[in-house]
Amino acid sequence: MLIIKLIFTIFLLTIPQVSLANTDIISFRTADKKDFSRFVLDISTNPQYEIFVLQDPMRVVIDLKDTKWNNSAVPHSSTKRIKAVRYAEKNGRDLRIVLDINQPVSLKKIFVLQPDGNNPHRLVIDMQPDNELIDIAGIPSPTSRKGMDIAAPKPKLKTPRKPLIVIDAGHGGHDPGSIGRKKTKEKNITLKYAKALKRELLKTGKYKVHLTRSTDKYIKLRQRVNIARRVKGDLFVSVHADSHRNKRVRGLSVYTLSENASDKEAAALAAKENKSDIINGVDLGMQISEVSALLIDMVQRDTKNVSSSFAETLVKNLKKKTKLLRNPHRFAGFRVLTGADIPSVLVELGYLSNRKEEKLLNSKKHKNKLAKAVARAIDSHFKKYKIE
Repeated sequence: MLIIKLIFTIFLLTIPQVSLANTDIISFRTADKKDFSRFVLDISTNPQYEIFVLQDPMRVVIDLKDTKWNNSAVPHSSTKRIKAVRYAEKNGRDLRIVLDINQPVSLKKIFVLQPDGNNPHRLVIDMQPDNELIDIAGIPSPTSRKGMDIAAPKPKLKTPRKPLIVIDAGHGGHDPGSIGRKKTKEKNITLKYAKALKRELLKTGKYKVHLTRSTDKYIKLRQRVNIARRVKGDLFVSVHADSHRNKRVRGLSVYTLSENASDKEAAALAAKENKSDIINGVDLGMQISEVSALLIDMVQRDTKNVSSSFAETLVKNLKKKTKLLRNPHRFAGFRVLTGADIPSVLVELGYLSNRKEEKLLNSKKHKNKLAKAVARAIDSHFKKYKIE
């Protein structure tokens, strides 16, 4: 009888039972070797952990006791075997990290390196191809861990569907957004680019597309999020154009949601965009508890992880087509990105306060070029995160 080793469990109990240390994930990295892939976690203290492999889909699960994820450790990855890295809190104090794997693997080696010079504790996981699992890939076997039965799931028919992309043109109606030196209004630019992206996506025949607004009308930030959730969007792209007191500043940037902004400018931009609803008499301060709850929910559903991965894909596709800001993938607390179960990004097309960029953003050629680049990024994203 063929025995498939699916679970490899290791407990490292080095912390006294009288006190569990609060542990931070500082950063992580991945690497491909000749016959295996390596995943390394930089951790603030000696970890207590449990690691196991699951199938259908194939993934490696890392459970860490009394651990939290540091916001600066951006969850994205792409190696020969590791498709993506995501995480979620457990029980309010533990952390689960999931490595989505491209092919069946087994755990070759797991070990902890002690602090060395500037290096903290490091949890190292080596994964190698599992030939036995490759032979019967897709046929999981019953197994158990810590007394819990994991029954083999029944085969199910997978019916592919077209992902639904929600495109949000920023501002609108009595809210013009930023105004350029030649009086270009942000609300008009964002609507034109949203419609251009819609055309590009529909031309592929691969997607359904929904615009939060298709005319010059005002929509509250919370309503934009609710629209995306109501239509059950698979990806949310909010389109904006910025302004800056320094007229020389120019370049495109991509933002994802974080409770902590990546820099002062990101925080200031989020604060400015979040004031949009105040124009319509909505007191955003009254919604803090709701937003906090959504942020927690977002982490639990892994959407921040997927959003960060898509943002990196966007930057990769756009950097050859237009000028980008330094560190173009940034983080801030944009309220329009708080859709709890929809990966979301905010694209700042450029700065209307810069004379050259204002002219460029009004160019039909530039508009179509960026729309094609974003559409290609969406293609790449859904090759990694398939919709069923």
